[in-house]
Amino acid sequence: MAYCVNCGVKMTPPEKVCPLCGLEAYNPREPLSDAKSRYPEQMERTSVVNRRFVASIISLLLIVTTGICLLLNLLLVKDSPWSVFVIGSLALFFVAALLPILMHKPHPLFCLTLDTAAISLFLLMIVVFITPGNWRWYLILALPITIAAGGFASLMVFLSRFSYFRPILRLVAYSLMLIGIYLLGLEMLLHAYIGTPWAPFWSWIPFAACVMTALFFLFLNRSRKWQEEITKKIFI
Repeated sequence: MAYCVNCGVKMTPPEKVCPLCGLEAYNPREPLSDAKSRYPEQMERTSVVNRRFVASIISLLLIVTTGICLLLNLLLVKDSPWSVFVIGSLALFFVAALLPILMHKPHPLFCLTLDTAAISLFLLMIVVFITPGNWRWYLILALPITIAAGGFASLMVFLSRFSYFRPILRLVAYSLMLIGIYLLGLEMLLHAYIGTPWAPFWSWIPFAACVMTALFFLFLNRSRKWQEEITKKIFI
């Protein structure tokens, strides 16, 4: 007596399809000439994309685009250095997205340092070509914000190397605290740029939210029971 492997109903030998669920019956003892094979005759191999090769092709296209924009700017539109910003944007994309792929073993701290330097140079290019002589917004506002963001990101990458910060909940908690501090500093820089005395106005709201969420994650990191309950509720 045979049984359906899907619903378990009994099947008589002549039946080729389950009368209840319609699943096709298969008897492994049947001769291979009469029974259809349930396995492919040959294994299909999935092709692996060479990320470094793709990044090299995209880098070559960026170089070609840079040359075309530079020639157009020099030959056709000579009164505006618009190609500088296109080239700067392409260079920024190369440093942030393509260079880590082209490197053999990219170190996160090294890549973050390069990203921070590239953004700072791009902002400097805006000062030189758009607002020449107006260094105040760059030195007081743009450059400190960029360096602080890169520094906070590098700090979290550095702390993640230690065993104390290995649990993801603890790392997220301290990251949220740093984000709250960063927002307080951002409002301080804005007041310094405008020339008004610093007093927390809007930044304390996201700061308080970040701190409260961070404390919840730290509590959750210490409570195994709560982790299991939340995991069940969100089906992880």
